Amino acid sequence: MHTSNNKIDKFFLGNRYPIVTFLLVIFGYASGLEVYTVLISAILMAVAIVRTASIKPMLFYMLTFMYQFSAQHLPMRPYYSDHYYSGHRPYIIVATGVIIVIAVLVYLVKSKILSFVSWGKIPLILPLVLFTAAMMMNGLLVDGDDFMDFVWGGGQALVYLVIYILCYLGLRRENRRELLEYFRHLVTLMSWVIVFECLWFILSGDQSFGEVVSTRSLALGVGNCNIVGAHAAMLIPANLYGFMKGKRPYLSLLTAFAVYAVALVSTSRNAMLFGTLYFVFCFIFCAFFGDRKKQMGRIIAVISVFIMVFAIIFHREIISVVQLYLDRGMGNNGRYPLWERAFNSFLESPVFGKGFYSLDLTTPNSFDKLSFDLVPDFAHNTIFELLGATGIVGFVTYSIYRVSTLVIAFRKPTAERIMLVMTALYIAFASLLDNFVFQIFSPVFYTVTMIMAVLIYEDDMGYGRGGKPMLSRMDIR
Repeated sequence: MHTSNNKIDKFFLGNRYPIVTFLLVIFGYASGLEVYTVLISAILMAVAIVRTASIKPMLFYMLTFMYQFSAQHLPMRPYYSDHYYSGHRPYIIVATGVIIVIAVLVYLVKSKILSFVSWGKIPLILPLVLFTAAMMMNGLLVDGDDFMDFVWGGGQALVYLVIYILCYLGLRRENRRELLEYFRHLVTLMSWVIVFECLWFILSGDQSFGEVVSTRSLALGVGNCNIVGAHAAMLIPANLYGFMKGKRPYLSLLTAFAVYAVALVSTSRNAMLFGTLYFVFCFIFCAFFGDRKKQMGRIIAVISVFIMVFAIIFHREIISVVQLYLDRGMGNNGRYPLWERAFNSFLESPVFGKGFYSLDLTTPNSFDKLSFDLVPDFAHNTIFELLGATGIVGFVTYSIYRVSTLVIAFRKPTAERIMLVMTALYIAFASLLDNFVFQIFSPVFYTVTMIMAVLIYEDDMGYGRGGKPMLSRMDIR
C-alpha cells in the first residue's frame, strides 16, 4: 500500500501528470466540452495538491487555464455567447470554482507554508505590495468612482501578489535545479497547446488559412490574435533556453520555431515586431552562451543561407508583403486618441488617476444577449495607462517594481536568469504598444516565470546557505 501511495505521489509530482492535463486541455478545446474537462482537470489538480502538499501540480493548470476555453463560447466580445449561462453549465462552473478554492485552502493548512513566514524576506515583496496597492486604489479620489475599478484592481493584485506569494512559498522548498527542468517541461507543453489550438482553429474553421491571416481572426481561449501572438512570442526565450541546457534540445528548438510561427500567423504587429526581435536576440545569445554554442552557430548559418535563397526566389512577393505591413505598421490603429484621453485623465486626477474604466465609451458591465463585457478599454501603452488609470502613484510604484525585477536578471547574471526574466518581461516590452500588463490571464505566466527567476537568483546568490554568494564575478555560463 505504501509503495502504491509513493507511485501516485510521484505521478502527480512528475512529468506525466502535466501531460494528462495537456491532453484534457486540447480535447476540451477541440470538442467544445471544455466545461467538463476544466472540471475534471480541477478535480485532478485538487487531489494532487492536497495529497502531495505541493503546489507543483497546480502550475500547469494555472498556465493553461485561459486556453481551456473555446473562444466562440465566451460571453465577451466579439462573440457574446450565452453558452456558459445555459442549461446545467453554470452549476458546473460554480462547482469547479468551489473545488479549486477548497483545495487551495486545504493545501495551505496541510503544507503549513504560511507558518513562521518572514514576510519582509520574500524577494520583491515590498515593490509588489506598493504596486498592487496602487492598482487597487486606481481612481480613488474621483467623484462617483466606479466599483468596477476596484474589482479590476483586485484582479491585478490576485495575479501579481497573491499568486506570487502562494507559489513562491510553495516552491521554495523544492530542489531548484530540478524545478527549473520541470518548468522547461511545462513550457514545452504550454507551447504545443497554443500551436495545436492554432492549427485546429485554422483547419476546422470556415475560413481558409489566407482568410485567417488577412482578417486577423485568430482567437484561442480567452484571447484574440494580439493576446495569442504575445503569448506565443513570450515562450521563445524559455524554449531556446531549453536548447541551451535542456535534456531534449532539439525538441525545444522545434518548439521555439513553432511558437514563433504562431506569432507570425497571428498577424499581430506587436507579436511580429517584438517576437522577431526576441527570436533573433535569443538565437544569437545561444550561439555565445550555454552548452551548445557550436550547434547553434551551425543552425544560424543554415538558416541564413535558407533565408537568402528564399529571398532571391520570392523577392517580389516578399516586397509586397513587407510593404503591406509597413503601411499597416505606420497606422496608429486608434492608439493616439486613446493616449490623449489617458493623459487627459491623468491631468484631471494626477494622484490616483481616473480608474481603469475611465477610457470606456460604454458602460463596462452592460448586458447584451445575456452576456457582458467586464474588460475595460485600455490605452495600449503602459505609461499612458498607468498615468491615466492609477496616476503618479501607480507610475512610480510600477517603475520601482520594474527596476527590482531587472536586478534579478542582471546582478551577477547567468543564462538561466537572463532567459527567464526575458520571458517574463515580454509583456512589459509588448505593453508599450498594447495592454498585457493590465490583463488578468497574461500576467499569470509572467508571475510564475518571475518566481522561477527569483528562486534561481536566490540559489546563485547562496541565500539560505550562510548568505555567501555562489558567484564571485560577472559570469554568464
